[in-house]
Amino acid sequence: MASFIQHDSLSQNGTSWLSCFDCSDRNSESSGNNAAYMTVPFEHKSLQTGDEMKQTEAYLAAELNKLTVQERAKAMDDIHCVGEELNETPEMIEQSLREFDHLLQKMKTPTYEMAVNQNKAFVEDPSFRLRFLRCNMHDVNRSVRQMMEFLKHKATYFGEDNVAREITLDDLDDEDMSLLLSGLYHIQDGRDRKGRVVMHATTDMLGGCKTENIIHVAYYMWNNILLSIPEVQTKGLVIIFYDLTKPGKKFVMPRFNTITYTNVLLSFPLRYSAMHMCLKKDTGNLPLYNALVNSSIYILPQQTRARIRLFYGTDIEIHYYLRSHGIPTDNCPVDFYGSLRMDILNNWFENHKATIDAGNDPSSGYPPLPQQALASERDWAAKAIIPEGVSDLGILLDNHRLPSSHDVLLGRGWKLQNHEGNVRFRLFVEGYIYAYDNTPRQQRRWAAKAIIPEGVSDLGILLDNHRLPSSHDVLLGRGWKLQNHEGNVRFRLFVEGYIYAYDNTPRQQRRWAAKAIIPEGVSDLGILLDNHRLPSSHDVLLGRGWKLQNHEGNVRFRLFVEGYIYAYDNTPRQQRREFSYNLARLLRGKGVKFWKKTKDGVWREGTLEDSEKKVGDLFRSIRRKLSS
Repeated sequence: MASFIQHDSLSQNGTSWLSCFDCSDRNSESSGNNAAYMTVPFEHKSLQTGDEMKQTEAYLAAELNKLTVQERAKAMDDIHCVGEELNETPEMIEQSLREFDHLLQKMKTPTYEMAVNQNKAFVEDPSFRLRFLRCNMHDVNRSVRQMMEFLKHKATYFGEDNVAREITLDDLDDEDMSLLLSGLYHIQDGRDRKGRVVMHATTDMLGGCKTENIIHVAYYMWNNILLSIPEVQTKGLVIIFYDLTKPGKKFVMPRFNTITYTNVLLSFPLRYSAMHMCLKKDTGNLPLYNALVNSSIYILPQQTRARIRLFYGTDIEIHYYLRSHGIPTDNCPVDFYGSLRMDILNNWFENHKATIDAGNDPSSGYPPLPQQALASERDWAAKAIIPEGVSDLGILLDNHRLPSSHDVLLGRGWKLQNHEGNVRFRLFVEGYIYAYDNTPRQQRRWAAKAIIPEGVSDLGILLDNHRLPSSHDVLLGRGWKLQNHEGNVRFRLFVEGYIYAYDNTPRQQRRWAAKAIIPEGVSDLGILLDNHRLPSSHDVLLGRGWKLQNHEGNVRFRLFVEGYIYAYDNTPRQQRREFSYNLARLLRGKGVKFWKKTKDGVWREGTLEDSEKKVGDLFRSIRRKLSS
């Protein structure tokens, strides 16, 4: 039976702009020859992309055609978030591990022998081997070969001395850390509809990466963070390659060897449930992406290639495409305008770092095998940790004291320097730099004695005596650092609220205007702000002007409402007002307040009707922009 590729194109007449978000698989029947139409691995097809991505599309379509009906259906289920996860039994795990060990003796390499000599427990850990078995759906032969490749690449890029130990953040240099936090990779908060982890990779950042840096970062992301999540091993990973290139800007091809990079990634024991490549057809960069993608995908396993889906569209169309495949976009690191959301960009790393700081480093070991621990062993475990007679955690911590936020950690590295006590210490010492500069050189060695009194060993005591400005205090002076201090920003917002009253005060009385604003006895701006509350970063300001629209709460509000534009458009016209009303109630129920400024310049909380009107106006504004 002949197979044909069905190309989707946007209709120019009589078709709603929302029709391009119909991402369902369509099986059409031929009228005369009973030809079977195959679901293509790309969507939002247009004439413009026909030739530019033809080579890649043809290759992916041919790979899909090689699969059996059952394999193709399973691949489509995984892409559309309805596939089945790996089901294991203790007997199945035990049998696979036995076969793994038996086959390993025949296939072991010099790198493996070296790892055994360094740390036998590391490479023989059943949890370590189980990662490779789960990645390959318990195909023992492929699992052993992948483990050998993994150890070989680890020795190449981290050194032979580090083959049999875990790689940690301390093994990453400054360039690695900068790349890790650049937005190249982002683990999305939340899961897709099937409960799978979603990771984003921004393709436009590849041009500035060095081979060693990107492999170091990828190793840490895949093996220390992703594989420490139990669902990743059993359900696989959903990865989104997002094109951030703006119109008129050229995509910079990677300087590193993409084939080498892909081979290293394939050695990591991680299974890809779906790959979504979201590209923009109006940037003129599709020929470059065609060359880049086509040079790497042929290395991928056939089951992975079958789970690749290409999509072309604008940023807002990409969001709707992802939603149609079960991926929530509320926490997507890219907004509707194609910009990185800096407020959430590195939340995944902060959570990971907090786990490490709490002493639960996920990279220090592997998730335990499914087994039952004896209750008697659990009962006695606490006795080895908490001595008898100790009931107060504070007493326990005094004996095993950890540095507090007032202490200074000696050493190098960004982790130590960003410790709160070190930050306080630097600020404190910076306050004496003028006196230090004016001290004769021969006396500078003894300058600390004049600053830190004898007997003071706690920076907290010292800071109480030499108090630093808080976020409610106002710093007097010039310079952007002072003006951007949080207290100064609060102060400006507070005073701006009285500008109308100030303008309407007779000139000769303006000097005394402050007495009417700041009551006698109030010296702390924090107390004043509590009595005259200002909108927070979560609140929405009602009104016009770029200052109001760029308020953080208004920006958050627009992003939130934009996420409902598809549902709004599909709501009957007579019910749209009720839709806006319910959305406004939802926001207010979550603690979001809507503020409007009165004629006398004071912010007052708006009513529910004000909130509903704001939501409805924004929906109509978004629709006008999209239709134009």
